[in-house]
Amino acid sequence: GFKTLKLIHHLRDTAYHQINMFDALDRFFIKTDVGEQIERKGKKIPELSIQKEYLQVLKDLVKQKV
Repeated sequence: GFKTLKLIHHLRDTAYHQINMFDALDRFFIKTDVGEQIERKGKKIPELSIQKEYLQVLKDLVKQKV
């Protein structure tokens, strides 16, 4: 786990700029054609109920791949 975290920090510092987690998830959902658009109402950190929607989409995606 520590080496993975070091890799993530190295990539953030050298190759990819740091972005909001929910922006990254939106981009991921679009690129993987999940087809799930979650409305955040322009907030950087959405309400807990909307965060749960993101989590459910990720859980469903993992179940599909297993």
